Amino acid sequence: VAESGARLLAAEAVDALRELILPRAAVVTPNLPEARALTGLGGDAAAEALAAAVLALGPRAVVVTGGHADPVADVFADRERTVAIPGERQPDGAAHGSGCTHSSVLAAELARGADALAAARVARDAAARAVRDGLRGIGAGAGPVDVLGLRPPGDGGAALP
Repeated sequence: VAESGARLLAAEAVDALRELILPRAAVVTPNLPEARALTGLGGDAAAEALAAAVLALGPRAVVVTGGHADPVADVFADRERTVAIPGERQPDGAAHGSGCTHSSVLAAELARGADALAAARVARDAAARAVRDGLRGIGAGAGPVDVLGLRPPGDGGAALP
């Protein structure tokens, strides 16, 4: 489920995701709307409850990303602990690609040997910076994140030449 609320996976594929993919995953990183869609829990379910419900579907760990939450915090859960990873809201940042950035950084940190919680913390920070520094002047929507530092310092997120 995209930040805009648009569903990105056909309804008939959700069961396959739950039954075939999640039990094989080391870490999954749903945002709040995705966690609700996966678990069937309502919109009033707390991120901690959503993380526990996603974890029950079989992955070794879950990070429910909290860019949609107030206060802003990701919730990490594995079989041993549930930990909030707080962050700052980036109200005028460009957020398109923030979830992909988060999961990619997390996967890279795991590949480098970090444990899942440490990787989730690094991913939270990297995604927040990418949103804060996002390229707001590109496209018609919120604009893409700037995880690669493409925006010149001090330009306020204007489009690149």
